[in-house]
Amino acid sequence: VSTNVPIWSYVTDSSDDYVTATAISSDGNFSVVGYKDGKVRFFGKANNTPIWSYSTGGEIFSVDITSDGNHAVVGSKNEKAYLFTKTNNSFVWRYDLGDDVYSVSITDNGSYVAIGGKNNKLVLFEGTDSSPSWTSETLEGDIVSVSVESSYVAVGTDGGSWGYVYLFGTGSSDPVWSDDIGAVTEVMMDSDSTNFVVGSEDYNVYYYSVSSSSPVWTFGSDNKILSVSISSNGGFISAGSQDDKVYFFNSSSSTPLW
Repeated sequence: VSTNVPIWSYVTDSSDDYVTATAISSDGNFSVVGYKDGKVRFFGKANNTPIWSYSTGGEIFSVDITSDGNHAVVGSKNEKAYLFTKTNNSFVWRYDLGDDVYSVSITDNGSYVAIGGKNNKLVLFEGTDSSPSWTSETLEGDIVSVSVESSYVAVGTDGGSWGYVYLFGTGSSDPVWSDDIGAVTEVMMDSDSTNFVVGSEDYNVYYYSVSSSSPVWTFGSDNKILSVSISSNGGFISAGSQDDKVYFFNSSSSTPLW
């Protein structure tokens, strides 16, 4: 990024039409945006005219997009998840979860889609198939965050004052392992499906290897961790906290670089 001047901006025409979720393709050519009023807009890099828009009728909680922008997945308060292509607003499939869809995730190459929500239900899809590969309804707490890559699905739940981290293999609805921590705010897995990071309301950042339910390391902040991110190669981690700080880590150490 060579400048802080936007290439373009887009202004909505309704006071209730503010942005609630965004995702951008790895190549930077496409982005998908969700809004409070239930609209989804898909943009190309060239200009601020949406390639397409779609109204779900319920607040958009989560969006994700493949690395090439060919597919985007959307989760809504209308209890449904949608898979779209970049071409138009005719969805590839629509799935009724039965309750608010809080989190959606799609692999970089579009091989898997994971969705989860308020009713503790985790659903995995393979490719563009509209029939789930499997469903799990044994998780404890609302599913607030999911992250899927080629081999694993990381899941975070919120039960109020408590939460769990679950790891699933993409081939089975039985969890590989789980860990009991504070209420989870966000999970994110690296592209190799080897490590992932978790943020929690218990003020901690947790860094896990898929091989163990014991964190590789834990970092304690002075307030709730609201957002976490890990680089695609797993080398670096960032975390945003309610203590008004952003933390940046080399994943090999729990001591922040800054």
